[in-house]
Amino acid sequence: MWFETLTGFPEESPQQVRENITVDGQTLTSHVNGKVFVCGQLETPTLAGLREQVQASGYRPGEISVVKSLPMFSTYTQTYRMPGRFSR
Repeated sequence: MWFETLTGFPEESPQQVRENITVDGQTLTSHVNGKVFVCGQLETPTLAGLREQVQASGYRPGEISVVKSLPMFSTYTQTYRMPGRFSR
């Protein structure tokens, strides 16, 4: 159902999907409804790999806020304390 809502056609077979969409770099285009989407690449890094990325990013300890807004509920914010080191 979600696929049809986005692309304008039901997902029936891999061949049918390939005929009705084009992926060019990070752009996915539906030839049925003309909608264009930005898409990415699924990554499944290891925990060690994530730690390396964080260290290379120049991460500094502090606080982050996550704001969640759901259609049926009011918006709320939760603040998380970020540790200075990752426990291993």
